[in-house]
Amino acid sequence: MSIWSTLSTKVNINEETLQIRAVSCWILSELAKTDQEIAEYIQKYGVSSPDMLEQLISDKQVDAHPAWEDSIDSLNEC
Repeated sequence: MSIWSTLSTKVNINEETLQIRAVSCWILSELAKTDQEIAEYIQKYGVSSPDMLEQLISDKQVDAHPAWEDSIDSLNEC
């Protein structure tokens, strides 16, 4: 018996429905994390993407050291 089958039996939800709900919840969670990261970029640097942050760094409009670390962190999360 698979974990999906066991869980669906325990919560009395069709296995396929349970899988769809689980994937949907995971996607929504990942999107919320991305939204939070974007909000942090906007608040900290006034940009809405890692690309825009890299441009500010290249143009020497922000201090490179912490900004590059933030930029690299965002790329590692992809």
